[in-house]
Amino acid sequence: MKAMYDLLLALGPQVEPTDDQWIRFRCLLGECDLKRPEAGSVLWQEWVARRAALRGLSAIAQLQGDINQLKSFRKPVLIVTGKNTVSFHRRIDEILAAQCPVAERLELPGNHAAVLAAQDEFLNGLRFWNNIAKNPSSSSYRLNDSIHSPIPASSAIRTLAPGNRLVGKKSRLVVQRLRMPSFHVAV
Repeated sequence: MKAMYDLLLALGPQVEPTDDQWIRFRCLLGECDLKRPEAGSVLWQEWVARRAALRGLSAIAQLQGDINQLKSFRKPVLIVTGKNTVSFHRRIDEILAAQCPVAERLELPGNHAAVLAAQDEFLNGLRFWNNIAKNPSSSSYRLNDSIHSPIPASSAIRTLAPGNRLVGKKSRLVVQRLRMPSFHVAV
C-alpha cells in the first residue's frame, strides 16, 4: 500500500504522468508485464487516455480526514471487490466495510475491473442491494454465521443483516455472513 501511496503523491492534476509512472501503477495493480505501445498504433490512444487519468488519483494521497468519521455515515453503502483484486485494494475495502455501519459487500469474479468483466453479476447484485437499501424492513430474512444460501437474482427482496456480503456466482447470488474484526488505518 505504501508503494501506491508514494506513487500517488508524485502525481497531480496539472502534472502529465509519464509512461514509467503508468507502467509502475499497473504493476502495483498486478499487471507487471505491461509494455508501452508504439505511438500511433491502435493501442496508443487508449494508453494515452488511461495514463492521463492518473492525474486525478493524486487526490487520494492528499486526502485528509479521520476514517472514524465513517461510523456516523448512516446511508447504505455497497462495496464491490473482485475476487482477484490486489491485496491493498482488498484491504481498503475491508477497512471501509468495518467503518461504514450500513455496508454490504459484493464480491465478483475478476480483478479490480470486475464490474466490467462480470457485468451481469454486478448488475444483479446492484439491483438486489438497491432493493435492500430502499426497503430495509421488507423482510425478516437473516442468516446465521455458518449458512451460505443461494438466492436467485430475480427473487423477492430480502433484508441482509449487517456484516453479510453478496458473492456473484453466475446467475445467482450467494449471501455470506462475515465476521469482521476491527481495523485501524496506518499509512
